[in-house]
Amino acid sequence: MSLINMLSPWQWILMATVPPLIIMLYFLKLRRNPVQVPSTYLWQRTIEDLHVNSIWQRLRKNLLLLLQLLVVLAFILACLRPGFRGEETLGARSIFMIDNSSSMQSQDLDQSRLAEAKERALEMVEALGKNDVAMIIAFSDRADVRQGFTSDKARLRDAIKSIPPTNRTTDLNEALRAASGLANPGRTSQVGDLNDVQVAEAMPAMLYIMSDGGFSAPQMDLGNLAAEYIPIGDALPINVGIVAFTAERNTEKDDQVEAFALVQNFCGQEVTATASLTLDGELIDASEVEIEAFATTGVNFEIQNLVEGQLQLELEYADDFPLDNAAFAGLDPPRELEVVLVTNGNTPLEAALATEQATALANVRIMEPESLETENVVALSESGTVDLFIYDNCAPKKMPEANTFFLGALPPVSVSIEVEGEESEGPSADEEAVVENTQANESEGGPNLLWKAGELTGPLFVIDINRSHPILQYVDMGTVRIVEGRALEMPSGGVELVRSQEGVLFGVAPRDAYQDAVLGMRFATPSEDGGVIPNTDWPIKRSFPVFVLNALEYLGGAVSTSGSKSIRPGQPGVLNLASRFDEVEVVDPLGKSTKLNRAGGPQLIHTQTDELGFYRVKPVGDDRTLQMFTVNLFSDRESDIAPAEEVLIGAQNVGASSDQKDISRIEYWRWLLALALVLLAVEWYLYNRRISV
Repeated sequence: MSLINMLSPWQWILMATVPPLIIMLYFLKLRRNPVQVPSTYLWQRTIEDLHVNSIWQRLRKNLLLLLQLLVVLAFILACLRPGFRGEETLGARSIFMIDNSSSMQSQDLDQSRLAEAKERALEMVEALGKNDVAMIIAFSDRADVRQGFTSDKARLRDAIKSIPPTNRTTDLNEALRAASGLANPGRTSQVGDLNDVQVAEAMPAMLYIMSDGGFSAPQMDLGNLAAEYIPIGDALPINVGIVAFTAERNTEKDDQVEAFALVQNFCGQEVTATASLTLDGELIDASEVEIEAFATTGVNFEIQNLVEGQLQLELEYADDFPLDNAAFAGLDPPRELEVVLVTNGNTPLEAALATEQATALANVRIMEPESLETENVVALSESGTVDLFIYDNCAPKKMPEANTFFLGALPPVSVSIEVEGEESEGPSADEEAVVENTQANESEGGPNLLWKAGELTGPLFVIDINRSHPILQYVDMGTVRIVEGRALEMPSGGVELVRSQEGVLFGVAPRDAYQDAVLGMRFATPSEDGGVIPNTDWPIKRSFPVFVLNALEYLGGAVSTSGSKSIRPGQPGVLNLASRFDEVEVVDPLGKSTKLNRAGGPQLIHTQTDELGFYRVKPVGDDRTLQMFTVNLFSDRESDIAPAEEVLIGAQNVGASSDQKDISRIEYWRWLLALALVLLAVEWYLYNRRISV
């Protein structure tokens, strides 16, 4: 038999005072009025009470006192939770893996699935033998080792009870790697030795996975681990969830915002729900949604005269998983960029920068290349107040403290390179020079810091574009014709955006905290009569103004005309803000503020994204909003909360097993409480019968 302490020390102190108090009641001296009677024969019981209640008198035998003390004793034993472990123990080494992902917050049981999993784990811990050891791992999309191998049941219980719920998705891979590290030790061998050596002794263990099975199959071998899957949840839960929600400005109607959501029914019955849309906490629209069994339907909303705000869509339906009944989308406030265009004249580019969408984003100043060396322009480039410099067929002697976009020219060397204590200058930025210099620090294993270009060749044809990059979203260059251009060689960390048959035609690369984009072709070349000869027909294509707008948004750090970016819980929030913001604050949905420092990087990254809702980015010490992003669940796998019948780990099918009776603890506290109630009833009966006599 084993005992489990259910009370704290001060509660035990209170419990220990109860028996003495009961006994003291039998010693209390009652104050009675004297009454003369002719005989005491009929008053024997009263005399007995008088003796019993007389202080310092010997305590006489009293059945009522005995029964009352037995009742208190039964209550005390019940608080110790006496019980026996089943005949079959779990084994010498056990690993309890408890799923605490978002789907484990489902309420299809009497309690949440996570609470049910923790309760089962506590029962299994009590079934451990005296010399058995166990480990506790909580997992969502990351592993959280709550307790390493130990035989201390108190520490194991505390670790299980401390597992918190999360809003994250589920991934078993990291948790399995943590579990198999001890059971499947690695091997090593020396160079030239054909015999590998195991670095540690294999330690087999039993793995108990307590989850609803909402994860993809981990691709790994269990090795010395024997797995058992314990499904948590009702076999037929009810859930309807929002799996997508976006808000974008209508490109044809500037004063209109379109919000669109996808609602999915994960149960086997038709569902009718109400979708309510709120703006900054106030209801602005609602729609009734009918969804067939296991089907998906869309919901549209049109909002007029909206510039910025926080949109929240709520699905009013009582299901077992309320976490996916709310979704968030934001519209960032418009912000004007400071852009400087340095050119001798580029009509197509100037026209693209003068469109209504571009002027809403940026204030563009046009300068001539001859002014680059003037004192005012040099001071401006070093001030950090300009978001983007665009250099058309020219380049400064020194790179500015801003993002840059070079058209038909190469950036100058912006970082000095030291070789054996000496500084070496990079190549000039002359557009006609063929850059073939090889940096001395490359041979020393250092990073490549220079842009290089090959000979002018043509005609060029676009054979591949990086559509996943923000600069080239919705940009089609398949029919663009180019008379001549140069193949580029990018610095370390560069990203290829456009490739021709000769090589990279367009790329972007980081420079400390900034981004530099280079396009290896001109839009036009000067003619002998003082005019210009077009070098490409791209400016007359519909994709050209889209490209210019994308470049402003990405390189300038502008806010897109589409809705705020949405990520899943736990994913990093990447902020492309203007380079002049070295430090910002991020306010999460709970109101907690976190400072972010650029630390020399081109982007700011916020990693504390576990809460669902709106994250507002603002300057330090200023309450105006620079940018927003949202965290939404948006996971079909998490919203489909029906427990899996089996899970696949590597090539092994692990079937569901819910039979715990052989290893469960046999509890006696309920019987002790029942006994206490019986004794209390007997005591009450005897007391009333005694009074009536």
